[in-house]
Amino acid sequence: HEPIIGIGSNHELSDAVVYDDDWLLHHSNQDLMPYYRTFGSLEDGLHMDGNCQNASTSYPNREAYPCFYDQVTYGMAANSLDTQVPTLPVHIDVDKQQEPDVRQKQKPIELHATVTVRGLTAGQSYALYRYTGYNSFPSQVF
Repeated sequence: HEPIIGIGSNHELSDAVVYDDDWLLHHSNQDLMPYYRTFGSLEDGLHMDGNCQNASTSYPNREAYPCFYDQVTYGMAANSLDTQVPTLPVHIDVDKQQEPDVRQKQKPIELHATVTVRGLTAGQSYALYRYTGYNSFPSQVF
């Protein structure tokens, strides 16, 4: 899975058309390098012998060059949670940027996090919830 962390365009972002020269910024889940790809270079046929014919098929390079089957591609973006009470933006920063590679049988390590919540008001009480997925997030009666 290549997490997409940004998009860009030489066109107005309010324009709903996706242009071949629009680009996305993504990671490979194999390193800390950013990768840029134009939308016109992402799609290919079933045999990946067009845009993606020169993509590496060996690990870890194949993860840095995603290709999408041009007949069907699914995606999802979450930009908010449907809650019945107000929420505030939360940022979590961990103390290590390299996680052990469990595929290579490296042992797990403990991570420490700094949590920053924006928009707090002094003197108010707040609750910070930990949850394991979208379906376990409380949506009411916090």
